[in-house]
Amino acid sequence: MKWYRVDKHNIVKKLNPQEILTPEDIKALVTAAGSVRNKAIVFTLWESGCRISELLNARIGDLKFSEKVVSFFAELVASVAKELK
Repeated sequence: MKWYRVDKHNIVKKLNPQEILTPEDIKALVTAAGSVRNKAIVFTLWESGCRISELLNARIGDLKFSEKVVSFFAELVASVAKELK
């Protein structure tokens, strides 16, 4: 049997239900966001699950538009990619 080394970085942390934002929490964030731009940022982060740094580094070319759907393709920032290794 070959032994495998377990990498701590690949272990998925299980979230406690109290740590997860509820739809009501998101509605409160959107209400508090004020401007349409800030509301769009909150919704995009919520719906996509991307990191703030991924959204900030996004370019128009990262968006793919199809009928009634916008797909977002984010690349990991070098510091985040190194952190995940």
